[in-house]
Amino acid sequence: MLKVIFYIKSQKAGKDGLAPIFARISLRDKFITMATGKSITKERWLFTNNLRNVLKMDKEKVIKEALEVFQLNLEKKFYELSKIDTDISLEFLRHEIKGKTKANEKPKSITILEVMGKHADFFKRKVESGERAAASFQKYARAKELLVNFMKKQYNLDDIEAISAGKMVDNAV
Repeated sequence: MLKVIFYIKSQKAGKDGLAPIFARISLRDKFITMATGKSITKERWLFTNNLRNVLKMDKEKVIKEALEVFQLNLEKKFYELSKIDTDISLEFLRHEIKGKTKANEKPKSITILEVMGKHADFFKRKVESGERAAASFQKYARAKELLVNFMKKQYNLDDIEAISAGKMVDNAV
């Protein structure tokens, strides 16, 4: 479960007394720290109980709203990524939130059988939790077997990239 705690670094306070607000994001037994881009004075942070008390100043209300939006976006991105893969690293989540990708990193192509394997894992969890029927899972497993046989017979391939498969279908029609 993703947990977010906001805190200030008062030792990094500027000349105006504003200290930056950071987010500590923890998942299982690992954590990362991210800057939120917001700042507040240490006195107001303590007086408002880390912006949890009823706020009267408009600036504090705006900061609290921005932190809530930050947390919501973080949880939304985590949920989207967990749908694709249950093993998410916090560094990957940080890069996704910041919109940064490594320039030398080539996007990994995925094959048809990898897609079907991920779907099988996802569907198996649904069957184990009682959301789906075991017979449906067997049908998906059979469909994968049929696809493997078809690719072997028709194209003499063990597996194919998903993008290439789309091009082959377009050319066949």
